Amino acid sequence: HREARFDHVLNFLLIQSNIHLNGKVRLEDLLKIYYDEIYSYRKVYPEMIETLTAFQKAGIRMGIVSNTTNPGFMKDYEQSLLGLDSYFEFSIYSSEVPYRKPHPSIFQLALARLNLDPAEVLFVGDNLNADVVGAQSVGMPTGWLNRNGKSLPSDVIPDYEIITATELLTLPVKP
Repeated sequence: HREARFDHVLNFLLIQSNIHLNGKVRLEDLLKIYYDEIYSYRKVYPEMIETLTAFQKAGIRMGIVSNTTNPGFMKDYEQSLLGLDSYFEFSIYSSEVPYRKPHPSIFQLALARLNLDPAEVLFVGDNLNADVVGAQSVGMPTGWLNRNGKSLPSDVIPDYEIITATELLTLPVKP
């Protein structure tokens, strides 16, 4: 579950190809040009802002835990472009820590940032193995966002299965 960073790979390829930036262009500038193109196609699901706003108004604390090879500053940039900054207390990217989901350490880091016990946090994700298995390994209840109606395998059982984020607003509160 080790993570690789795209910016490190690009830098390695530049060095290996004997391409020297010589201060004319920074690696970060090249990445921004590349990611501006990639991010221009990204969209937020229609119900997401409504759901995040309702949680924010209810005082529910939220953070992001994401597997990505993109450097953290670019993921933060993407989050800002999509208008999501104000909803989240923190973002943890696997490219910024040693391990990616489902490794328990990335979930433990989120719990430390929230200063909450695992049972007090509902981890919601769209990947059964990375999100559900990983969060459950540290004792967090889980919600599986199953937008495509995939069949649930018998070996992974999320606490909740939802098709849209809006359904999170109607989940029963467990004591």
